[in-house]
Amino acid sequence: MNEPHTAAGVTIAAFDHGRRERLHELLASGAIPHPLLTLEAADAWMEEAADLPVAFYKDANPRNFLITGTAIAVVDFDSITLAPFGYDLAKLIVTTAMTTGPLDEDIVQQALATYNSHLQDGDLCRCSAHQLAAWTEFHHILTTPYMDTHGYRFGWHTVRPAWISDHLLRHGGRSPPPRHHHPPHPRRASPTRRSDPL
Repeated sequence: MNEPHTAAGVTIAAFDHGRRERLHELLASGAIPHPLLTLEAADAWMEEAADLPVAFYKDANPRNFLITGTAIAVVDFDSITLAPFGYDLAKLIVTTAMTTGPLDEDIVQQALATYNSHLQDGDLCRCSAHQLAAWTEFHHILTTPYMDTHGYRFGWHTVRPAWISDHLLRHGGRSPPPRHHHPPHPRRASPTRRSDPL
């Protein structure tokens, strides 16, 4: 995850490539309103991601999904990186809410359940609600500098679903839960830029 992947002459950047430094820069600046992750917690999640099954990530904001009838076309693959499963869904949730306003919590929960059902069908590791909550906070930090551009009108901190705050703040749970031994997962590249953020 935190090493670049090269195949057929194409290299996909590692998950932490530029992302860790940008998270540190923005959190240290004090410019991010009400972040639920500290610098230490963000680092802990980056390390957690290193051992998770690998997907790939492109900028999953709603402007990059074109719906035509019953088909969906995905555009803008300029900057692809490796990422954990759920990181793309978290970006879509955050940027949709920042564009249109608060999302019904049931819709967010249903989106995660549907996302995980497809992962399960492919015998891939599910994204937990706790992981999704952490990835939404990554995107809050990385997308806030683009407020009032690209159609972003609502700060994530004003539209963040309560259950996400609950997952990250319950019992001081901003950091990943303690690790348990799991058998290694196959390293697969499956969908998950920086026109706007990482």
